[in-house]
Amino acid sequence: MFGLVSGNAIANCSTVGAITVPWMKDSGWPKPVAATMNAGNAGVGQSMPSCSALYLLVGLAEVSAVVSIGDAYVACLCAGAWTFGYRLLRVWLYARKYDVKPVPADQIKPLGQSFHDNWTSLLMLLGIAIPLLITIGPGAEALKAAASFGEAGVGAINIVLWVPIVVCLICFIVGRKNLPKNAGGWVDLLKSCHSSFCTVGGVLLFALAASNVLNAVGFDQDLALILQSLSLPGVLMVILTCIMIALVAGPLSAVATTAAVGQVAYSVFVDAGIAPICAVVAFMICISTEGASPPSSSPIFISCGLAEVKDPKVIFRPLITDYVLPLLGVAVLVAYGILPVIR
Repeated sequence: MFGLVSGNAIANCSTVGAITVPWMKDSGWPKPVAATMNAGNAGVGQSMPSCSALYLLVGLAEVSAVVSIGDAYVACLCAGAWTFGYRLLRVWLYARKYDVKPVPADQIKPLGQSFHDNWTSLLMLLGIAIPLLITIGPGAEALKAAASFGEAGVGAINIVLWVPIVVCLICFIVGRKNLPKNAGGWVDLLKSCHSSFCTVGGVLLFALAASNVLNAVGFDQDLALILQSLSLPGVLMVILTCIMIALVAGPLSAVATTAAVGQVAYSVFVDAGIAPICAVVAFMICISTEGASPPSSSPIFISCGLAEVKDPKVIFRPLITDYVLPLLGVAVLVAYGILPVIR
């Protein structure tokens, strides 16, 4: 759900992972598996509607001439369902492989009691709902009509930025009784978190720098020349293009990947005989591997920091074999209509 709103793998894995990774460790999941699942599922929002990369791709002149945003929305919803189904299957397979036991019955509270004791945890959802309600729908229209706010004010609200901020503010309010009561306590708290801050901050900085460098050197133009020089059967071109998208999506964000290679990849898909709408959804599935592509994908290092996995290399292989390659396989099957989508 958070991935649908943020459309950002880094925000998804860091915000949701801060809750789910500790829970998984306490539930008996091995730390590397918890990190693998958090990174592998970080890009789930990219394969579904409302991801900003979808609007960017459909906004390209060649794409918008034959694919409407409404058609792309419905088709991506279907394609995202296929990837979500695979991700659920992968969780089940991991649970069987590592013999993760169900939570003991005596530790499961009745629903009414659980809600009474922990209802404040649901306030975290307001961190998603508030930025969403003021940027789309009736709430956004009311703010646009206000002279003191206007359309420019609504457009200036960045959901990716404000969702984590609002969630943090709610966490401070809900958990205020657990906050340190003196300066020494705050120092100890910051010391316990500094390693994660260093990991996340450094990864974000260099990921953004890499995106700017690739755009500056004309990476998309060079890639187009290479692909146009190849003479391969259509299915091989589709597979090669899917792999290329995943490699680019590793160090970059979904939006940066779309800006860098979206036009090229779409053209290659269509030239290989893929229907335009299927080309769009196949591209979206490919960029959903953003969080799981070693070695430079930011969510990998964020997830390892959250799970206390000191050597990120231990999850490189399972990320490739259990997430990247199967999801690229889903993209190829969707492209050729073997896994159908509503057009």
